[in-house]
Amino acid sequence: MNSETKTFFCSGLKRSGSTWSFNVSRILLNTRLGNIHAGYVGEGEAVDSFLSNAPKGEPILLKFHYPTPNTIGIVKKGLAKNLYTVRNPLDAIASEMEFFKAPFELALTNIHAGLKLMDEWKSFPGTLFIDFSDLSLNPCLEIKKIADHFELNITDSDIHEIDTKTTFKKAKELSESMSEWSAERLLQFSGVTYDPVTLIHASGHASQGIERDWRNTLTHEQEKIVRKTLASWIEKYE
Repeated sequence: MNSETKTFFCSGLKRSGSTWSFNVSRILLNTRLGNIHAGYVGEGEAVDSFLSNAPKGEPILLKFHYPTPNTIGIVKKGLAKNLYTVRNPLDAIASEMEFFKAPFELALTNIHAGLKLMDEWKSFPGTLFIDFSDLSLNPCLEIKKIADHFELNITDSDIHEIDTKTTFKKAKELSESMSEWSAERLLQFSGVTYDPVTLIHASGHASQGIERDWRNTLTHEQEKIVRKTLASWIEKYE
């Protein structure tokens, strides 16, 4: 690994498996680099502020959805590695509406913004793109891709262990168990309660996973609007 590359980002489309990619990365990097600072500090300028005050040379893994020119520039310069998870936009919108109780218009706006950011990340190297359908069907292969992207050696045994710890079933079980946790063990951000270590949300995280079908959430009229607005990004899923 480039000795300067000690900063890692898990960005991605909302509701696309970015928490899965974060936990795979967290376990992998802790194993290979020792104790790293890993977590969620907010979006946009909050990430910039954290990075500007972080100790130099300390390995860092941050999850966020909305980058800034600074975070994009760090990746462009080869000083950070980025993961970007993506998903069928119809399923991502449906998940945003169900999980966050977001109105359709807001969910569409959020996913549209994320897709445009994906295209920006694609304009230069430094980002590994992971499709939700791939990580759902063959997570071990995607774990290997992440290790290779981070330039870290990994064995089949390592891959199996990481996969076992990061399944959707494990995430769902952890989410459901949080109702019994003390308040001190959890954090809140913008009305969302979550585990600060895994970033898994309390109650309902990974409730459906690959079983989600947007047809159960979106009306016919909403589907038409999404297809018109996001046509070029939906094509690959048809």
